[in-house]
Amino acid sequence: MSAQRRWTFTALLVLIAGTVAVAPVVPAVLATGASSPAPDAADPSPVGSSPDAGPVLAATILDGDGGGALAETTVVAELDGPTDAVELVTTDAAGTASIPVPESGTYTVTVTAKDGATATERVDIAARESEAETTFEVESAATGAIDALVTDDTGEPLPEGTWVTVTGDDAFGPDRTGLVGADGSVSIDGVEPGTYDLRALTSNGTETETTTVTVAANETVVTEFTTNSSDSEIPDDRGEDVDELRFRSEAVDDDVVVYGDVEGDIVLAGDTRIDGDVLIAGDAGGDVVVRGAATVDRILVGGDVRGDIALRGSGTTEAVAVDSAETLTVRGNAAVDGSVEAADIGDVTVAGSGSIGELAVENTASRIKLTGGSTVGTVTVGAELETFEARGGATVDGSVSFATAETVRLTGGATVGGDLVGDAVTQTFAVPDRLVEGDVSIDDLPSGA
Repeated sequence: MSAQRRWTFTALLVLIAGTVAVAPVVPAVLATGASSPAPDAADPSPVGSSPDAGPVLAATILDGDGGGALAETTVVAELDGPTDAVELVTTDAAGTASIPVPESGTYTVTVTAKDGATATERVDIAARESEAETTFEVESAATGAIDALVTDDTGEPLPEGTWVTVTGDDAFGPDRTGLVGADGSVSIDGVEPGTYDLRALTSNGTETETTTVTVAANETVVTEFTTNSSDSEIPDDRGEDVDELRFRSEAVDDDVVVYGDVEGDIVLAGDTRIDGDVLIAGDAGGDVVVRGAATVDRILVGGDVRGDIALRGSGTTEAVAVDSAETLTVRGNAAVDGSVEAADIGDVTVAGSGSIGELAVENTASRIKLTGGSTVGTVTVGAELETFEARGGATVDGSVSFATAETVRLTGGATVGGDLVGDAVTQTFAVPDRLVEGDVSIDDLPSGA
């Protein structure tokens, strides 16, 4: 196709996905063989069309997978002929649409629906101001499936009902979330053919080893994911308590280990660098704070954090694991590059340019709030979640899964790149479809949602 098009094919796919605001398209409402009614002068012309009268292709668009007419939906029509063009048109209730043609001649016309299903027809248009007719049966590309047995590090299948999120390289597409069945397996459908390096994240906070699979069209590949052993290295034996841990612009070349409780705060400030882990066998009675430009490999607390966990400034760590905590805040340019794992947690806030690789809560969480340009890889809550809210430019790259939630809300351009999965939302569900790139799979929703 020529480089003179006003819109590229990719750009138009973005437009129909609803991620860019454009002027409304005038739908073409006509039956096969009828002339297209002229729009009011004040109405905008379809994207890519000319204000001058010209040939028209009267297209009937059907779902080739057996769904009948593709009614009242926007499609991209790609014309390859004497003058190349790309048109954005909307079908009527009968699945028909009027596609403007630049000039008379023979064209190869490809129609693409929102889900990527396509159909191609060869069309002849004899003269200017004439009309041709054809039918497109759009069919999705053949895909395969993965049937995975998910086991723990002893080889035993995970319990039935465990949420599992499968993630992989970019070609795999959005993360896929499913429930482990009675036999310990989880099925992932609609996978484009190819070879992928995959791993699985479970709702109990464990992560599997990477598995390489090759998926063929119309076939199901069988594989196995095995969770890694817990590598917390938290001391089992209890020893002497300490009042607090404070580091300010210090360099530590090993792990920092406390065999008892830390009765006060744990603070890493300035440009402190700990080339190892902070390992606490007992509880942290105060706050756990990483601020300034401080870095630490991991922060692992065998018991509870009775205060708050906060990463601010450009403070970073690879992982945080605790039994429970009052709140968790990651803001500024701070980051947890890997996972945050907790049995129970209160409020979680990720703001500004803060980021978390994976947020995994085994049981309950009060409120998870993502704002501004913050980023989280995946969110998993094994039991009850009071509120999940993302707004501004906040992004979840993968999936969001939970058992039950009171409120789930996405506003202001916040996006979920994978699936949104749960058993039930009891009070408020305000999630525009365009903000979720994967599937929304929630069994029970409040009235009116």
